Amino acid sequence: MAKKTTRQTVEKTARSTEERLLDTAELMFSKYGYSGVSLRMISEAASANSAAIHYYFRSKQGLLRAVMARRCDGLNAERMAMLDECEREAVDGIPDIAKVVTAFVAPVVRLGKTPGEKAFKEFYGFTAFDPNPEVREIVKEFFDPFARRFVDMISRARPDLSREELFFRLSLIYGTLGYVRANPPRLREVLGDDLSFADGEKCLHFVIPALVAGMAFPPVGPMDGGD
Repeated sequence: MAKKTTRQTVEKTARSTEERLLDTAELMFSKYGYSGVSLRMISEAASANSAAIHYYFRSKQGLLRAVMARRCDGLNAERMAMLDECEREAVDGIPDIAKVVTAFVAPVVRLGKTPGEKAFKEFYGFTAFDPNPEVREIVKEFFDPFARRFVDMISRARPDLSREELFFRLSLIYGTLGYVRANPPRLREVLGDDLSFADGEKCLHFVIPALVAGMAFPPVGPMDGGD
């Protein structure tokens, strides 16, 4: 019995240390960015042995991958399921723009019900603009499959848009989602601190119609002199 109890205690302590490192890294990445935090800073803030990160995650990038996997596996599954529904409801192979845009935006905007989700949501917002090659590699690993499918469905919904025009319109969706995720203070400084992206449902209520309208707008065509 004593051996079993000891083994259970060791396993519980190991899980606790690993989870504590993940929670701490998630919070620190959201505050300082991936490049602004060292492994030593994370281990000290988590009250963990300096070798613990290497034991559990092997490297800083491995820690980032674990932080992303903990939130993104479920997030991506939800988004893919929503695109599956868009496929089933497509008319003559053309999916509904509003539902495709909602599949891209809504699951992410709804994150934030817990402090951990809130921290991850803000950090996830910064990853879209992070030039660090380690971050870029992880972002592609987790999000490229969904992103490619999303872009393909938007392209099918708007076959009348040129590749160039599609690029600029999609940049508005990506940019909006990045801004909402990161939740920077600039707009609140201008319009007032009573405004926030914290209420996900309210955010979706106002943002989704604007993004859909942008995607549904008739083609503007090339600039004068363009091909």
